[in-house]
Amino acid sequence: WQDRQSHLDTYTDSAFAGCQSSRRSTSGGVVMHGSHCLKHWSSTQATLSLSTAESELHGICKGMQMGIGFKSLCKDLGLHMKIRLHSDATVAICIARRRRRRGLGKLRHLDVEDLWVQEKVRDKTVEIAKILGTDNPADVFTKYVDSATLQKTLKFMNLHAEAGRPKSATGIITGEKK
Repeated sequence: WQDRQSHLDTYTDSAFAGCQSSRRSTSGGVVMHGSHCLKHWSSTQATLSLSTAESELHGICKGMQMGIGFKSLCKDLGLHMKIRLHSDATVAICIARRRRRRGLGKLRHLDVEDLWVQEKVRDKTVEIAKILGTDNPADVFTKYVDSATLQKTLKFMNLHAEAGRPKSATGIITGEKK
């Protein structure tokens, strides 16, 4: 049990050109409701990013989409939540916070998706916040991390790893009947 929460916290991270074969970037993130992990993901970005900032901005966009989806689900359940998105990418956060008159500035390779991110920050649908890379739980979804970092992240998300197989899985592999 936990106290009533006013925010859904979404944490995002990206690894620029992480795929060795396609050079596409990887985005990862987690949506938290207080101390409860609602969803986590790791996915290869659909478009080829030309910079780390572009890659991180695409990751922020994916996180916003997830957060807005969960906000809508909460609204259906009678809960009115705000979305707070956390990222460790300073440049991408600055791009997301730009005002309409400057838009994308000198960035030529970004698209409508990125203007959508700016609109959601500007109209306060999503609050965006800076988090240290070492404190960002989304880090484990974009790159290899050591065991201590993985355990710290699992603890933050209230998840734990167990060895072995569940007893209910016995008949599935061997074909045994219960």
